[in-house]
Amino acid sequence: MRQKKSAILEAVHETATDLHKAGLMNQTTLREFEHLCLPPIEPLEPNQIKEIRESSQVSQAVFARILNISPSTVQKWEIGQKRILVLIRSKTRLKPYTVRR
Repeated sequence: MRQKKSAILEAVHETATDLHKAGLMNQTTLREFEHLCLPPIEPLEPNQIKEIRESSQVSQAVFARILNISPSTVQKWEIGQKRILVLIRSKTRLKPYTVRR
């Protein structure tokens, strides 16, 4: 579950955005500030991943295809052999990043 941003982080983000708009901060630095202002995201547990897939009424193979990953990665997520660190949306597809346990 996501936590609400603190007032201080909101002020820092707003200031960084304004500095970027004024040409006093480059895009890379702005992205670094934006990353710092994001609330932490708790990793999903294996049973949660399986519940998401089953509630969508798709097989591991179909779920893998939707996420553009291999079916074995989905299987490893669901048995806890690999964990999802981040799931980001790119312009064309969801892109999971994993780490071995």
